[in-house]
Amino acid sequence: GCSSLTELPVLPDGITYLNLCGCSSLTELPALPDSITYLILHECSSLTELPALPAGITDLSLSGCSSLTRLPALPDSISYLNLHECSSLTELPALPAGIYGATGLNISRCSSLTRLPALPAGITDLNLYGCSSLTELPVLPAGIDYLDITGCSSLNIDDNFFQQIIRMQERGFVHIRGLDSLNIDDNFFQQMMRMQERGVRIHGLEVNDIMRRQNQELYNIVKDSYRAFYHGTDEAAREPTHQDRARFPTLTLIDRILQESLANIEGGVNFSHLASLRSKILPFVEALRADPSMFKIIDETSSGYLAACVNQPLAGFTEIANLVHIKTLPDIYEKIQAMRVVMACEEIKSNVRAIVTAANIPHVEVELVNAMLREVNTRLSPDQRWPGVPEIVPHQATIQQHLTEENIARISGIVKERCFDIRDKMVADFACNSAIQDFWASVTLAEGEKQALSADETRLKGLIIEAEEREEEDPTPLYEEFERAKAKCRKDILAASEARTFEAIAIKQGQGASAAAPDPAPAQASAAGSLPAAGRDSGARTKSSLCNIL
Repeated sequence: GCSSLTELPVLPDGITYLNLCGCSSLTELPALPDSITYLILHECSSLTELPALPAGITDLSLSGCSSLTRLPALPDSISYLNLHECSSLTELPALPAGIYGATGLNISRCSSLTRLPALPAGITDLNLYGCSSLTELPVLPAGIDYLDITGCSSLNIDDNFFQQIIRMQERGFVHIRGLDSLNIDDNFFQQMMRMQERGVRIHGLEVNDIMRRQNQELYNIVKDSYRAFYHGTDEAAREPTHQDRARFPTLTLIDRILQESLANIEGGVNFSHLASLRSKILPFVEALRADPSMFKIIDETSSGYLAACVNQPLAGFTEIANLVHIKTLPDIYEKIQAMRVVMACEEIKSNVRAIVTAANIPHVEVELVNAMLREVNTRLSPDQRWPGVPEIVPHQATIQQHLTEENIARISGIVKERCFDIRDKMVADFACNSAIQDFWASVTLAEGEKQALSADETRLKGLIIEAEEREEEDPTPLYEEFERAKAKCRKDILAASEARTFEAIAIKQGQGASAAAPDPAPAQASAAGSLPAAGRDSGARTKSSLCNIL
């Protein structure tokens, strides 16, 4: 440990062993004699480069050479190489075919290393612990049985990576450390699911650790969104926590969804469960991150479901997720189309309630609603699937006997007929929902988005006229009547802006579906009277639907 040694004299020929361990002030080496076979430079932390290596060298230990930026060519004679904590190395030269080392190849804590050369076929152990800049792995040798990639946070998790792990596993015992330190994204879960389906076991990987990391990631997104929402207020100083339901109900709801869903899984948690749950929650929390102002609506709705769904909040999460989805759609026409999902959820709940009443099983109504949502959703094409539909339902055995093909087909048919088989004559009725969407958007959209909403309304008007042209010779009076009624409805609903949005939507839709059409008021009758005979019926129908639904 000559820590003050700064330089060496010329080295004599014939020397075979050179140990400079702990010479931390040494900045360079003289030319190395061809006779050297062992070179030990542990903790030579000021050494920035090496001279050419002797052709016969067999052992090279550079552990702790943290200032070393590059290596010379490695002779074919080298069989042992230790590069632990060479933190300034960015790349390696070609590795000799004979390298295997007493304990494998140790390249741990080379935090600046971005790539590796081809690996020799004889390597069985590869230690890449802490190589945080490494983005990809070369082809792994067929004989490798130990791989440590803990802390390789930049490593690309792609199909090639997992295919290599599968090939390793097919040989027999494989120990891999560090998968739980990688970026946990959707691709990671999909790949892990495929590996589990093939029976691949990864020693050193705890599913529960991955679950905790995933949940923490989702919590952090919501917490950051809350901080952005409360920025500049006294509330900003309060740390968001899922235990504070009064102030952070959406975070509480997400915590309950995560914890209760996983707790109700029979047979233990696996990557398929985690991937499914992630696919339901992640779009929701990402939408909150993109626009924290949605807490104005979502917090209110979350509070309602937390109060109502004591045992399981997932029954309400489908509607919440769809409200968020509607908010993120680019124009009013797409918002109207997406509104059908909320209406479909109400139809499913209503019809499941009848099954529950007939079977006298009120204690599992929430679970049966969730299961029926899932079953109806699976009958849709992939591009029509609804956000937020749960795939994991507790008490499956209790409700299974009521998930008959007859019940599922009947409810699917009702949903299809009442919510998705839209004919031209129903366009005006469906357009009535745009007033609700306008209100919901008006309290959540920024000023710039409101201007875009106005342009979208113009498009909607054109669509309604186009639909009505198939029945009306002159659609203009109907169009004007629609605009007057719509303006009145928007004024009425804005007066109720303190009400919970989802409650308002559900109640108004229920009224629109069940209430009888009232006689037109005198002023309204006068306006309708200016229409042709056929137009009066259509105009009255449009206005009646508007008034009833709101």
